Amino acid sequence: MLSKLRRRIAGWLVLRTLVAALAAMGGTALLFILADAALDLPEGIRATAWAAVGLAVLVVVAFGVRAGRRLTEGFVARLFERNNPALGNRLINAVQLAAAPAKTPIEEAFRRKAVALGAESAARLKAWPVVRSGLRAVCVALGGVAAAVALLALVEGELLRAVLPRFLDPHGDHPPFSRLKIEVTPQQAEVLYGGQLEVRATTSGRPVDKLWLIARSGTNVTRTMMFLAPDKSYFQTLANLREQTEFYVTDGSARSRRFPITIRYTPQITLVEVTTTFPEYTGRAAKTAKLTDEVQALPQGTRIRFRVASNRPLKSGTLSLTPVLGGRTEEVALEPEAQPNIVSGEFTLNEPTAFQLSIRDVGGLGCAEPQRGRFNILPDEKPRLFVLEPGRDAVATPSIHIPVKVEASDDYGVTRVLWLRGHNRSIERPFRMPLKLESSPTRVEAVAVLELDQLGVRPGDVIDYYFEAADNYPAGPNVTISRPFRLEIISEEQYAAILRQAAARKALFEPYFRLDAWLKRLAERSRSLAAQDPSDAATREEAEALAAELAKYEQELGKLLQSPIMFDVEQAFRTSLVAQHTGIQRAQSRLRQALKSGSLDDRLLKEVGEQLTELARREDEEIHQPAQQIASVVQVLARADAFVKLARQQAVLAQLLRRFPEKTEPLSRMEQMEVQELAHQQRRIGEALRLWLEQLPELVAKVPADPEYDRLRNDVAVFIKAVEEAGIESDLEGAAGALDTPDTLMGYALALSAAEKMDRLIARCEAMSDVGEQALEARFRPTLSKPGVGSTLQQILTAVGVGSGDGGRDGYGLFNENVGLYGPGMQLAGEQAGGRGGAGRAGGRGAAQISGDALDDGIRPPDATARVRLQRDAKFPLRYREIVGEYFRAIAESQEGVP
Repeated sequence: MLSKLRRRIAGWLVLRTLVAALAAMGGTALLFILADAALDLPEGIRATAWAAVGLAVLVVVAFGVRAGRRLTEGFVARLFERNNPALGNRLINAVQLAAAPAKTPIEEAFRRKAVALGAESAARLKAWPVVRSGLRAVCVALGGVAAAVALLALVEGELLRAVLPRFLDPHGDHPPFSRLKIEVTPQQAEVLYGGQLEVRATTSGRPVDKLWLIARSGTNVTRTMMFLAPDKSYFQTLANLREQTEFYVTDGSARSRRFPITIRYTPQITLVEVTTTFPEYTGRAAKTAKLTDEVQALPQGTRIRFRVASNRPLKSGTLSLTPVLGGRTEEVALEPEAQPNIVSGEFTLNEPTAFQLSIRDVGGLGCAEPQRGRFNILPDEKPRLFVLEPGRDAVATPSIHIPVKVEASDDYGVTRVLWLRGHNRSIERPFRMPLKLESSPTRVEAVAVLELDQLGVRPGDVIDYYFEAADNYPAGPNVTISRPFRLEIISEEQYAAILRQAAARKALFEPYFRLDAWLKRLAERSRSLAAQDPSDAATREEAEALAAELAKYEQELGKLLQSPIMFDVEQAFRTSLVAQHTGIQRAQSRLRQALKSGSLDDRLLKEVGEQLTELARREDEEIHQPAQQIASVVQVLARADAFVKLARQQAVLAQLLRRFPEKTEPLSRMEQMEVQELAHQQRRIGEALRLWLEQLPELVAKVPADPEYDRLRNDVAVFIKAVEEAGIESDLEGAAGALDTPDTLMGYALALSAAEKMDRLIARCEAMSDVGEQALEARFRPTLSKPGVGSTLQQILTAVGVGSGDGGRDGYGLFNENVGLYGPGMQLAGEQAGGRGGAGRAGGRGAAQISGDALDDGIRPPDATARVRLQRDAKFPLRYREIVGEYFRAIAESQEGVP
């Protein structure tokens, strides 16, 4: 019924959509043009501008399609009724009744009449009045956009000419719109690699204060201010051009077009390969690697070959060699290889040398950047010598065999290890030790045995020895000498006394502690037994086992009561143990009575448990606690006494150093070795002091927190603080470092300063023994029977060696340090072995036979007839060349007056 009206309205809708799309397209494009002129839109936004215009058109079309889909007969009927109120509801009633058939004839008559009335009204209607307002609006919009574009073209045609190309070719070189025009010369240039280019710019339009030259090379961008020339032009120079470059001129907003600079490449060194062939004695294989910027150190006599690669075909090259320490520059020609872009050449490194590599291409053009570097001479280092066994000074009985083990390492190889030893200050004699390769020729091991029973030594004799290692350096060899070592011979009695002292340190009150733990276990078993069922067979077996264990305990207790008393406090311990022995016998008697009857007497078992528990309690109170606390105080005082020994050692060392600063002439080889040994001793004193400061607070923390020990703890804390504040550690470290130089003047001054500071603190340390004894006496006076603690503390300290051995008074041991101990059936290696240079193991009596060369024919026994014979081809060790004359002069003087 309304189909004609629908078609007319649809046509007008298509026209309106087309006009709206043109208006949207023009408006969007105009908006982008104005935005770019004002804001200089980035390239990415300009590239997407056309997509935005198309999107606007698509949105308009989408709205038009949506409106067309809504043009149903009902929508059209209501549209016309809203536009023409005189129609009332005729059209919508006709449309609805036409779609719904009537149910009765009367209804059908009315329905047809209403449809006819609607059709008649629709035939008189026209579509234009309905679509007129919408079409007029889009036409106005299109006209406004067109007028704006026309006005812009007439008034700002230059703007359109500048901006439109930026959208038509968004990735092209189109400067943004500006009133300022910049003209640049040159607009295209070719520059030699590493050369420069002068850029000039003139301006027109609005005035400008400054111009900048922007250059882009790869990822690098530079911004440089241009200078104003007298002719009102601007200029700037781009220097050191090495890559393709693009440049333009700008004042910050306006800019010129971009202009390229083409680089004419000179030959460039792209890779330098170095092949080093080492001298034969080094044992190192040749290697090839890329040349680095770092200075390389190589052995003298190394053959160095360069292979230089370039980015262009090469004609030749030059290797310039200049001695670093001065001398004439030499040039080595680099010859082309089969590959056209590679040249090579070589030379032998005999001194520190600076080199320069330059190349020339087939066109005769030389490289702008030669490759420079330097080779230093890697000095052949002295061997490193490690004495593993004995590894330090030692004492031994006359019949023992002492293993000797030395390791030597070098940067290239070790050829020999000599063992030089002397008896009772006699001239040391050399012995070439057999070498055993370890992982490579650069590391060897030498092993031998010192058979004292074959040398005829006696207690009191001294054997001084040291080791010498030489490397395979052709111009040397380089020789390293170890520090001197000393072996002192002691008697069997002295050896036994040392072992007793070590045992006293290790097993103080050990028998009492062992019995205390045993008795506590027996008491626990007896209490457990009393809680079991007496009629059970397993309970009887347990009771019989307890009786047997009590018998063993009584036997061990009796042995302890019969052993000699070493300390005063043991008298009180023995009094308590006698009473305990009686109590054990009573407990045994009760246990035997409980076992006699057919069934166990639980009352007797309970009495046995109570008796053993009481005995264990009393032993803990009267023996275990006093012994344990005495031991903890002894550990503190023994460790504190170590400071007194260190102070005395430091005083002796400072006295030994006193003569060196007074010498005006250089130190002799022997004196250098003495200073080396003193530096080692100084370092060991410093290490011992550091260990002392670490261990003493730990030992004090083990002392019980009873108030009787407060004074001892306070005295120790004050003493440690005084040692730290005195700065003794820094003096010891400085003295050792100065002696290593060797700077004997500074080393002596620092060693003397440390000795004086330590001497001032000795009195505080010695007073701690009295404080400790008073604390123990006060703590156990009510508990221990007479004589109580008595002189126990001093007796124990004497037994463990506290306060003895100062300054070598005991007859052995340099500075009374922890020396190696060798005796029948025992070698205390462990922490004693492996002094400087590593750790080792001490061997036993049955050692391997020594094998060597003819340099060593044994050390003559002390009672042998002395003879002196100088062989014409005799060889002396290096260290004795300075004193050999003095040696034979002393022999001659001793023979004066003898017929």
